[in-house]
Amino acid sequence: MQDEHLSLEQFGEAAPRMIPFMHDSSWDQPHVQMHVDFWSAIERHDWRNSRNKHQQRALLVYQGQQRCWWHNCIASIRAFDLSILNDDVLQTMFDNIMVKAHSERMDMFDTVSPFPFPNSSLVHTHLPPPFFLAIISHPPLAPCQRNPNPTCYASLT
Repeated sequence: MQDEHLSLEQFGEAAPRMIPFMHDSSWDQPHVQMHVDFWSAIERHDWRNSRNKHQQRALLVYQGQQRCWWHNCIASIRAFDLSILNDDVLQTMFDNIMVKAHSERMDMFDTVSPFPFPNSSLVHTHLPPPFFLAIISHPPLAPCQRNPNPTCYASLT
């Protein structure tokens, strides 16, 4: 399972379990410590205890993507200290998650029935009288047919 699909609780359990595997795989101690510091920074971040599930998700997405990026950059001049959280990147990830969540909510409206409560007494189930349908379905008169003589209305009053 990818890191961003874990809950924060699962992440909190999984991250420390990685450390023995890093040592067994002969990782350099500074790299192991950087990961420990990185995961600790994620655990201490304000969003970790946020009631906003999107902020929590952003932390997990950030953690997974930054760790992957670090592995891709480790042997190059682009290598960076993973333990220093980049708040701008984290905010961008949060913004992207919010846009996606908003888009998904909007997509739900496209699939919603116009009558969400078909058995409700609030839904009008009777057809209007036939004469009403005739009035609605009759095409509108052209302007000259509607009022050929403007003084005609004055005589009706």
